[in-house]
Amino acid sequence: MKRIFGMVLMLFMVNLALTGCGKDAVTAPGPSLAQGDRAESGQYEAAGSEQYDSESTEEFDINSYPSDSFEPTTEQFQDDPAGSANNTGFDIDLTKLSSTMVFSEVYNMMISPEEYMGKTIKAEGIFQVYQDSNNINFYALVIADATACCQQGLELIWDGDPAYPDDYPVENSEIEITGVYQSYIEEGNTYYYVQVNDVKAV
Repeated sequence: MKRIFGMVLMLFMVNLALTGCGKDAVTAPGPSLAQGDRAESGQYEAAGSEQYDSESTEEFDINSYPSDSFEPTTEQFQDDPAGSANNTGFDIDLTKLSSTMVFSEVYNMMISPEEYMGKTIKAEGIFQVYQDSNNINFYALVIADATACCQQGLELIWDGDPAYPDDYPVENSEIEITGVYQSYIEEGNTYYYVQVNDVKAV
C-alpha cells in the first residue's frame, strides 16, 4: 500500500502531460510514436507531399532524413561534456542541460530506468511532498518542460531517519540534489528513486 505512491506519481505526471500539453502531449510509454516522433513524422509527410511528385519518388532516399527518435539515450550524455563524469564528477549532470533536454532525459529515466541504475545524478527542480492514505509522506523532485505545461517527478529518499519538516527543504522550493539512482521492490513491483546524499536551495 505504501508504494502505491510511486504508481500515483507516475499517473499524475502522465495525466499532466496528456491534459496540460494538449495534442502535443506524450502518450503512455510503449512501442507507439512519442511526441517528437509524431511531430517529425508529420513534418516528413508534409515535406513529401509538397516537395516530391510521383516522378521524383524513385530518387527519394529515406535514409537522408534524420532519426525519428527525439529521446536522448544514456550513451549520448556520456559522450556529452555536460553529462560526463570526467568533467563534472557526476555520471549525469542535468543542471548543465537546457530545460527541454532535461525533461526528455527524465522521461527516458522513467521508461528505461535500467540504463541509469547506480549512476550518480545531479538535478534541479521543485521539492514536493505527497501523502498516501496512511498519512505517510513521500518526497519528489518535480521537473517541468520548457513551457512549464508538463511535469515529471523523481522520488527522493534520504539516508537515516530525517524528520519532516525540520530536516527537509521547504515544500515547493527550488532545490538542487545529488544522489544515486536506485530501485526497490515492494509487493512485487519495482520502483525507482534517487538516494539523496546532498541537497541545497537554488
